[in-house]
Amino acid sequence: MTENIVRYYGAKLLGEEKQLGRLLDFCFDERDWKIHAVVMETQIGFPSKRILILPCMLGGFSSTRDGISLDFKRETSSVPSMASMGSDIENLSDNTGSCTSRSTRSMEGKWIERTNGQRSCIGGFMVDRET
Repeated sequence: MTENIVRYYGAKLLGEEKQLGRLLDFCFDERDWKIHAVVMETQIGFPSKRILILPCMLGGFSSTRDGISLDFKRETSSVPSMASMGSDIENLSDNTGSCTSRSTRSMEGKWIERTNGQRSCIGGFMVDRET
């Protein structure tokens, strides 16, 4: 079953026993259009912080009526070190300096041109909950 990721914006992200923050955005790779990271906004302290959660950091996740429960891996050797994202999450670069990742929110409402020359407006991203 597919669904638009817009419904997840603002969802509570839950750790083992407490709320960690809210889901702010998703990042996708513009080469294959697959979502590969989640941006969480913490609610601890002022100002809040934005944290990039990579799939290699998670052992799994599940939707609950209270939010999205995250199961973080205990072993962190496979987690890459990351610098602070700051406030600009629209364009994330790989180590070559070329931009390969985009924010899903930043793409909504933008026009793209298909290979056949037709133009379409991005209204959201659809995901398959099973995969």
